[in-house]
Amino acid sequence: MNAYGDIIGQAGVKDHLRKAVLRGRVSHAYVFGGAEGMGKAGLARAFAKTLQCLAGKDEPCGVCASCRAFDGGNHPDVFYVGLAGKKSIGVNDVREKIVREMETRPYSYRYKVFIVDGAETMTPEAQNALLKTIEEPASYGVFLLLSANPALLLPTVRSRCILLKLTPILPTEAESLLLSKGVPAERAAFLAAYAQGNPGLALRLAESEDFTELRDETLAEAEKIHGLDCAEALSRFPAFEKYRDRIGEVLDILLLFYRDALVDSEARGKNGAPGLVVRKADCSPMQPGLVVRKADCSPIQPGLVVRKADCSPMQPGLVVRKADCSPMQPGLVVRKADCSPMHPGPVVRKADCSPIPARPTARELLTKFYAVLDAKRALAANANFQMAVEVMLMRLSREPA
Repeated sequence: MNAYGDIIGQAGVKDHLRKAVLRGRVSHAYVFGGAEGMGKAGLARAFAKTLQCLAGKDEPCGVCASCRAFDGGNHPDVFYVGLAGKKSIGVNDVREKIVREMETRPYSYRYKVFIVDGAETMTPEAQNALLKTIEEPASYGVFLLLSANPALLLPTVRSRCILLKLTPILPTEAESLLLSKGVPAERAAFLAAYAQGNPGLALRLAESEDFTELRDETLAEAEKIHGLDCAEALSRFPAFEKYRDRIGEVLDILLLFYRDALVDSEARGKNGAPGLVVRKADCSPMQPGLVVRKADCSPIQPGLVVRKADCSPMQPGLVVRKADCSPMQPGLVVRKADCSPMHPGPVVRKADCSPIPARPTARELLTKFYAVLDAKRALAANANFQMAVEVMLMRLSREPA
């Protein structure tokens, strides 16, 4: 609890803090910079606990009186300053919770540690009040400022602090974290990519039913729009209008969707087989151009396995039907490698007899990706919401304007 091992990634920041303690070169003020969920608060707590630990090592021992008091939330020489439901941290907050406390020496331990969460929200007056304290700090004062945007701090404050920038963790680290929490593999991979290296965000989204619903609806819209012409695509605007307040999340989901589809398309192109093929159990080709597999994806006969061109498993849910959609041979899938129907005779359709849309080409996917990216940039520049979204929808249709 409240140890460096609790924080995913950030090896460079951890190393810096550990060395500062071991070498006796602890600065009087640090700024932990990074988005919400990156681990700023966890690192600050671990550092504060280490500074007060009676063992005097680069990691808190977890068993001394100081560590127990810290974990219990009642350490007499560690102080927390935050928004507490307000929009900003005012000058009175700084004077009462920091300046006044600094007038007396520590109660029992070596330092008085002040953790200021949301430091960028301090008013200019509050920052100037803090500046007077950190310009000529007492030897026992340590200030840990947590900020999602350190650039909003006054230059005079920043110049007197050591800036520690938190960096995104690897997607594989985020995915492993989610898998360890019981998140299904496919969802873990998506959330790890969507969170862009922010472990706190990935965990928060994994617990959010609203986000799962938003993702499912957004991807369903993407599939619908692909098969529509420009006029029909414009009719889908209300589906985006209802998520106006969350349009940033919607566009990020679309960007990730088209990016992954583009990567998959490029991989298929490099493998020389754009569609699905029948392969032997050892993944060597058997009869090129056809797909045959049971509905539950199990092999049809010993030694045969249907796989994608890259040998990964094919998605379940497709069945073989005759051209008039009547059942042919239940439980089998047959289609050409380019996803076109087998004529005459069997046609591959979804279980409800609806046609399977043709895959967009790599060029089309790139166009769609930039359509979403341009919409995101336009909205960030305060463009008209309806115009930006409708232009995007036309560019996402099967006949982009």
